[in-house]
Amino acid sequence: MHRVRNDKSAGQAGLRPSASEADLHAILHAGRIRLHQLALAEQGLAKRFYATLASRRADLAAATARAIGASRVRGIAELQAMGSSQYGTALHASDVDLYAPIPPNCPDLDSLRALLDGHAEYRKTRSVPTAGPRYLFAFQQDGVDVDLNLVERADYRLAVTVVQEIAAALTVPDRIANTWIKHLLQQQGLADAYDRWKDATRLHHSPVLRLLRSSGHAA
Repeated sequence: MHRVRNDKSAGQAGLRPSASEADLHAILHAGRIRLHQLALAEQGLAKRFYATLASRRADLAAATARAIGASRVRGIAELQAMGSSQYGTALHASDVDLYAPIPPNCPDLDSLRALLDGHAEYRKTRSVPTAGPRYLFAFQQDGVDVDLNLVERADYRLAVTVVQEIAAALTVPDRIANTWIKHLLQQQGLADAYDRWKDATRLHHSPVLRLLRSSGHAA
């Protein structure tokens, strides 16, 4: 398992056939894998595994739509789904990530908490590439965990651009290969490597995110 074919495209990616564990490390080092670079048997495994997630992707899409509707009722507009549920790379345990601009009638965290009282629980405040705040709230929709991120409008537009770039760039074979590697990393309990793999995928497919990272505006 995890063997990469010894062909020209594999060589270009810096990957060489070796023992399974070493191959996974090589894939992580390269930061990307194409489906055709996997051995034929593993391509079949990856495709079959991705097919088993079809119902989960449908459930996440339905939960996303209802979570957006429930948040709009509370005065949160222009919600955008982010992350694996939007890119088509979700696993069975994946949740839903939503971004929205901070409502103009909520000048601070206290007013946001009052607006979302009974709907979403405040978790923490993070920073965004422009150093503005990102207020993270959480709730459940149809048994699915939902992260609701509220940011300033300029940061929201930036986040939407990034997610649109990634969603447009990922082909179906890319989604299958990416999801398969996520599955293997999760299966082995490699949490740090799992996060690095997701970050590498975002960077590879979003020119805007690469620009932000190179300029030091995105960690």
